[in-house]
Amino acid sequence: MSVIAPIKNKKFMDAILANSEFVSGFDQLRSKGNKGLESTPFPTLRHEYWKYTKVSGLLNKEFTINKIVNPVISEETLAMMGDNPRLIFVNGFLNLDLSILPTESGISVTGLSDLSENDLAKFPVDWENEQEAFTLLNEASFTDGIHVSVAKNTKIEAPLFIVHIQNGDKTGSANRNYFELATGSEATFITVFEGDQEISFSNQFSSYLVADNAVLNAFDYHQNGDLSNLVSVAIAHQYANSHINLGSYIFGGKMLRKNIYVSVLGTNCETTINGAYILNDKQTADFRVIVDHKAAHCNSNQTFKGVMSDKASGVFNGKIYVRKDSQLINAFQTNRNILLSDDANAYSRPQLEIYADDVKCSHGSTIGQLDEDALFYMMARGIRRLEAEKMLVSAFVADAIANVNYEPFQEVIMESIASKSAKF
Repeated sequence: MSVIAPIKNKKFMDAILANSEFVSGFDQLRSKGNKGLESTPFPTLRHEYWKYTKVSGLLNKEFTINKIVNPVISEETLAMMGDNPRLIFVNGFLNLDLSILPTESGISVTGLSDLSENDLAKFPVDWENEQEAFTLLNEASFTDGIHVSVAKNTKIEAPLFIVHIQNGDKTGSANRNYFELATGSEATFITVFEGDQEISFSNQFSSYLVADNAVLNAFDYHQNGDLSNLVSVAIAHQYANSHINLGSYIFGGKMLRKNIYVSVLGTNCETTINGAYILNDKQTADFRVIVDHKAAHCNSNQTFKGVMSDKASGVFNGKIYVRKDSQLINAFQTNRNILLSDDANAYSRPQLEIYADDVKCSHGSTIGQLDEDALFYMMARGIRRLEAEKMLVSAFVADAIANVNYEPFQEVIMESIASKSAKF
């Protein structure tokens, strides 16, 4: 599976593509990925959408894709999942022994090994034919994945957890997961990333197809190991009267890049995309978010909050498109950041590109510090400074997690905010 590539990235790619254990039946997709890698370089700081996130260190390493035996799931994740169904991926391979399949009627889970490329042809795979090297590498190297479908007019009560466990030094993983919500259906998916303290790289792709009047709730939670690296793409198409509710919450990991693309293709849609990233040491969290309004009478809201200390960096690069004839659009985008040290960084670039005239759109960005007056007020009333800072950080982030519709998961996020704030 080796491809022609710039010599500086050849060892990185060859190590990943050397894996022989991958789901079969997707020759066209793999060929497309391999072909694209021949002419698509990996991003550098000169790339417009990667100018604040350095990946040269990642590309200098050689990651291998290997199965492991007896993986460990954290007590926190086990408690959060409770008795709910879950799909457990270990180093990129679905582990059915650890998984609990859904039992509610109206939801089905199928492994990609039981599907063909034609079965998945209806799903979105890119935005406006945009190609990136990491996405092409996923197409060429993915080992496993799932297709989840929810039947027409079915509301699935229990959330489905998708857990990615990364264990072992210099291990790589790559998955492609597909989610389909039929007309009038509703479901909640919670994806959890965790791993050990070894160097690793995870390359993830998720595609969502949300039919008329359907409701998708999809959240991801990152407690990756301190040396883990992740690049992920989530792409969604939503149709008339549907509601997409997304959230991404980052606490662990070394370098995490999240690409989120939503194309609004039907009228009267609601789109909510929120995120929070609480970072310390030299962590980097980089979000690129695009909401593309291609139909009239729709609303979208984005709220992203970041708190950085030490030498951590948070990046938000968001854009709202309102296409011609997409009138009566209400679209709002907010990114706010707090820096808790002189060496921490926040880079924010919210953007609007509007081709219709009857719209209400706005974007905003702030970068600042904790309110010293509020800290003084709280400390004057006997609250220790550390506790006061934790309270202020929690209050600052709160509206970025307000859209989480599963209370135990929301509680875990709040606990993570508090525990991470204690390290500042």
